[in-house]
Amino acid sequence: MKTIANTNFPESFDKTIRRLKRKHKPTSHGNKVWNSNLIMIDYLSRYRLDNIHTALDIGCGWGVLCAYLCKQQIDVQGLDIDENLAPYIEHVNTINDTSFGVEYKDYKDITNKQWQSYDLITGCDICFWEEQIDSIINMIDKASGVVLISDPGRYTFWHLCKQVAGNLHDITIYTPRKAQGYVLEIVK
Repeated sequence: MKTIANTNFPESFDKTIRRLKRKHKPTSHGNKVWNSNLIMIDYLSRYRLDNIHTALDIGCGWGVLCAYLCKQQIDVQGLDIDENLAPYIEHVNTINDTSFGVEYKDYKDITNKQWQSYDLITGCDICFWEEQIDSIINMIDKASGVVLISDPGRYTFWHLCKQVAGNLHDITIYTPRKAQGYVLEIVK
């Protein structure tokens, strides 16, 4: 197990995770904690969160970013399309002594009213297919708070950056593991 910004996260080779993978195989990219999650947590550890009370993490995976936000006293909701991740999320909640909810559905099914109810919307590694870019732009347009998207720098992410107005942050971390990536910050 490793830690970033006082938040614990399991690695793929941890005994509990190996046992979970034998019983509950992720079906949609939820096979590990991606570096973009760590980049986002590092970024948020220096971000002013005073006016952030509610958050939605799109594609929350194992829920490590949700656990971090929960520890910041933010009412966070995770969102992922893969129900097989529930035991992984439960494990992350256990090792962090946190409790956050996760809804298993596509972010494209979120209503306009729901988008308006969050002060912060995050998405880590959500720009991996070209056909998702229009849906992400639509989500950004509907959001009323801050939108933060982290990515390792895929061409699809750069395509998104060209189409929305925001601040781009280049981030490199060395612990708990070396990672480099970007956070696009859109303030509404």
